[in-house]
Amino acid sequence: MHQHGDPLPGASGLHTLAIHVPSAKRAKARDKDDRATMTGRYTILPDRALIGIEGPDAHNFLQGIITNDVTRIGPDRAIYAALLTPQGKFLHEFIMAEMGAQAGETLLVDCEAARRDDLIRRLTMYRLRAKATIAPRDDLAVAAAFGEGALS
Repeated sequence: MHQHGDPLPGASGLHTLAIHVPSAKRAKARDKDDRATMTGRYTILPDRALIGIEGPDAHNFLQGIITNDVTRIGPDRAIYAALLTPQGKFLHEFIMAEMGAQAGETLLVDCEAARRDDLIRRLTMYRLRAKATIAPRDDLAVAAAFGEGALS
């Protein structure tokens, strides 16, 4: 399992992270792949998008419908999971992580950008009475950081 901040398997020194990118800069980033940072480099991944899930029932609601254990998510640990039909057929795959000052404040779902709206629709359909909000997070972008000290 990939932990947030650890290198991805098979990609020495490559990390994924969500970064705040103002919308005007995000459009420019689609045209230019690499961006310099203070200690490393990163590339915005325009084919990825984020969904925010918040609320007191967010963890319990997700625990019953995705393929991984939501309780394993922490400030320094992300999980890989999928959403399946009730018959077990694959619908979506994604990476989930926590974001916020307090543990469990916001869950971020890193998914395919082209299929984000369908994933939001399906999650909303399964939410029923759970006290959780599900919304696109267009104020954030998914990036891959690489190089010495990329996450320092």
